[in-house]
Amino acid sequence: MEIDFHRSGSERGPRTIAHYEAMDNVWTEALEAIQKAYLIGLRTVLFTHGYSTSQPGTITARSQIRDLVEHEDATPYIQEPCIFLDACCVVPIRENPSAKLPAIICPHCGRQIQEKKLRGTL
Repeated sequence: MEIDFHRSGSERGPRTIAHYEAMDNVWTEALEAIQKAYLIGLRTVLFTHGYSTSQPGTITARSQIRDLVEHEDATPYIQEPCIFLDACCVVPIRENPSAKLPAIICPHCGRQIQEKKLRGTL
């Protein structure tokens, strides 16, 4: 699963909410992605946040992601270690034995792809 937080203003238009509210939304969206990945049995989440161009101490999508993966709200779902790169963060998700992947339909033939075949590839 990939969540892209590197959203330029030109793609979204002018910001319509305050910066602190946008950063709260990053935290919430990222936590929900981690929880959903665990729930359905995915093993990694990739957060793309872009390169930091802000001054030290500034709250950015990058800083929110980095703080979240160490927070008690997220650690029950995360298998250490996370991989922090300049423009993204790869978060390994703990195995969930009771997870059930959603049905995946092949776009070419319309048949359902077996869950056993998907488990190792996602």
